[in-house]
Amino acid sequence: MWLVLPSLRGRFERIETLHIVRARLTAGALVVALGSGLFSCGRRSPDVSPPTPAPPPAPASSVSTAPTPRPPDEGVAPCARDPEAEKIVAAELVRRVQPAHAQPRAHVRVTFGCLPGSTNGPLQIDGLRAQSHGGNAVMMSLDLAQDGTCAVRAVRLTPDRAPRLGGPPPALAIARAHVPEARARQALSIMRAALTAQVEVDLPAAVRGERKVVSVKVTAHDEHLEITWRSPASGVAASSWEGDVNSLDEEKRAPLDIAWKAIADLVPPTGGNEAPSREEVRLLARLGKSESHRGPWVKDALLGFAAVLGSPDAAPEAIAALDSPHGRTRILAVNALAIATGRDLRRTSDGKPRPLADVVTAYKELKDVPAPSGP
Repeated sequence: MWLVLPSLRGRFERIETLHIVRARLTAGALVVALGSGLFSCGRRSPDVSPPTPAPPPAPASSVSTAPTPRPPDEGVAPCARDPEAEKIVAAELVRRVQPAHAQPRAHVRVTFGCLPGSTNGPLQIDGLRAQSHGGNAVMMSLDLAQDGTCAVRAVRLTPDRAPRLGGPPPALAIARAHVPEARARQALSIMRAALTAQVEVDLPAAVRGERKVVSVKVTAHDEHLEITWRSPASGVAASSWEGDVNSLDEEKRAPLDIAWKAIADLVPPTGGNEAPSREEVRLLARLGKSESHRGPWVKDALLGFAAVLGSPDAAPEAIAALDSPHGRTRILAVNALAIATGRDLRRTSDGKPRPLADVVTAYKELKDVPAPSGP
């Protein structure tokens, strides 16, 4: 959704800690005095006072792929980098970030860090993507074996708008693919570059009286993205992002989105009605152990997955969700616990539905909850 705003003409004032904008509105294009630094992205612009002369013109955007300095660590695998993959990722990041800073002297810099080890395997990639509107979510995994065989899977959740106690469970679409080794390594090189990318936007120094024009794309769409990379060389490297999708936050969101799509493109866009396997159950269990920050709607999505793929690993989170103030979350929790514990307490002995409050109490009092597996 594109948001068209009237122009902001007038005086902008900064109040420390709280950034407050005060302006007289008139019709016209969106004209914002960026000199105050209120609309800086990625880092804060310098204060206006005293005014400083404008620097010499610089290119509209530039890309640096110079290695991030890294001291040698004894016993740690060397940093593996792919210049071609970094070039592709850098170009895509500039393409996404630059439109929000369409100024003659804006400078977009992309640098890359280090993720030790090669993409030759073995590697395991897990990912989770969830949306607040509609509650749709996708779990994804890639397993690259030492011999080069690569299996990729995606599990898509379409939740019920009003889940019912006792079911039916949410719909899952599972897509699986065996990917040729060369294609898998190419995708992993793109993912590695994206996961280590750092984007910074240097705005031109403020000039008193100068006005800037910005183009901003905003939505009311909340999204959660997380990716975990596991390898013997680098151990576990995790990255996540959560927030409103908007063009002013692209330098933080875009690297993860590029990494996600590198792997998501390896599987069919839609899944079939295949029965879940132990691999999908293990994937959910691994994601349940993640330490990434997750909003309540992301946790609801994981409870939805657990109502189909639940194992003892899902029990602790589901039990914690029994105290939620939201009836929808408590219903999702008890539906997940019925699968995770193997004990369906949602009905009486003669098969009649029990009130939600009674079911919640029954699961809280359950003594023999199966213990989760190890890490």
